Amino acid sequence: MYIILREMKLLGLKILSFLFLGSAIFSFAFADMVYLKNGNSLEGIVEKELDNKIILNTGYGKITLDKKDIQYIHRYSLKEQTALQESWKYLYFRRTEYIPSQLKIIAKDFDNLENLREKAIQDKKELDNLKRESEEIKTKLKDLNIHFKQTTDKLAQINPETNLDEYNALIKEFNLSIVKMKGLELDKKNNQERIALLEQRISDYINEFRIFKKRFKEAYTHLENLGMIKEESRYFLEALHKGLEQMGKDFTRYSIEYSYKEKGILVDCLLNGTVKAKLMVDTGASLVILSKQIAQRLGLDTSKERIPLILADGRKTEANPVILESIKVGDLELKNVSCAVLDRVSSPEDGLLGMSFLENFLLSLDVKKNRLILEEFNP
Repeated sequence: MYIILREMKLLGLKILSFLFLGSAIFSFAFADMVYLKNGNSLEGIVEKELDNKIILNTGYGKITLDKKDIQYIHRYSLKEQTALQESWKYLYFRRTEYIPSQLKIIAKDFDNLENLREKAIQDKKELDNLKRESEEIKTKLKDLNIHFKQTTDKLAQINPETNLDEYNALIKEFNLSIVKMKGLELDKKNNQERIALLEQRISDYINEFRIFKKRFKEAYTHLENLGMIKEESRYFLEALHKGLEQMGKDFTRYSIEYSYKEKGILVDCLLNGTVKAKLMVDTGASLVILSKQIAQRLGLDTSKERIPLILADGRKTEANPVILESIKVGDLELKNVSCAVLDRVSSPEDGLLGMSFLENFLLSLDVKKNRLILEEFNP
């Protein structure tokens, strides 16, 4: 039976080629299972047949097959054709032609989010490497400064008239140390600039992820309330939901206890590993804000430049910009955080935990347990 079927199909192909010899290309749309001589098989719709080739639509895309590679073709019934085309809506639901019309915008935004995620993952790898390099540069600079001081001390004690060779050797070492320090300082500066850029791009992705999650939830609820979620729409939306859950696994979750005061939440922070402070979580503040009293306890220099600052309530003031070596909240620690020191902080007295810290995390609240949830991008 197998041999007869094969010969009939091959003969059929020859007959079709003969009948349409005057027009080498013709179009039709039959769902088929194409069996190849190498043992593989392909399911799809034959859209065109040429003299020696066929073009098969597999639902995911179109492929061209040489007839010489085809063992035989099993033609589907109309019912089977319809079932195959329906299955493509679910199997390839992310392709433009199968996305429900009312969801095309959110699908495009999700594609953009996936692309941003891939870039953010690469940025995070580079960022981690640069931070390790920065620590190594910091250690080398520290050792080199110690060596430089020892060299200058020796130079101050030596008499070049009586120890010319040793003096010249120390001068050479002195100059070489300066060259090395300048090189390391340049590497440090370049690393800091690149780190700042990568941190901003990762922060942008985190913000896009936060926004999309919120919009997706709102859109799903809205469509469901309107009764506009058909079977294929539901399948698509559930698939996107699973995709978001998978993206959520890129984040490490930290749960931090907070207290409630004056219509805001306060968290205990450790600044520069030494000074404890209670800061109010404020997503409206672009920077972490510290009181002058806290700055003094930290030994920060606030005698230099002052910058204009607009407070969350719209008031304009001036502040001293500073960089904290670290801010630790619960088990979560962030290094090199941009802050501003105000002469007077009305409430709370220690300051605000603003976006220069918070933008690095997904933020949510568990109000039942009085917990601030911060999720760090850590793929």
